[in-house]
Amino acid sequence: MLNSAILIVIVAVVVFEIVEHVVLPLSFAIIQKRRRSPCGAEGLIGREGTVISWSSGSGRVFAEGERWKARGAASLAAGEKVAIRAVQGTVLEVAPLGDGRGPVTEP
Repeated sequence: MLNSAILIVIVAVVVFEIVEHVVLPLSFAIIQKRRRSPCGAEGLIGREGTVISWSSGSGRVFAEGERWKARGAASLAAGEKVAIRAVQGTVLEVAPLGDGRGPVTEP
């Protein structure tokens, strides 16, 4: 009786350790790999920014906590909200919100 109880405890501990150190980490790794990363240029597209300064179709925009160079419509004003449509290197292509191109969507 004592031998079978010890055997059950040993098997339970081994199974627990396998689940804890193998199955769970692999599950989390697979889930993370399937998620789309909101980082980098792809993460900016569709987000909203605020014009800091603008002149002749280019200027500076504040988006996601950083200041960016931007290009877009020639008639943007400081403080105006814009949608980020594309990223080319370190320059954002922006359009004013409500310009008929559809709503800004979260990636």
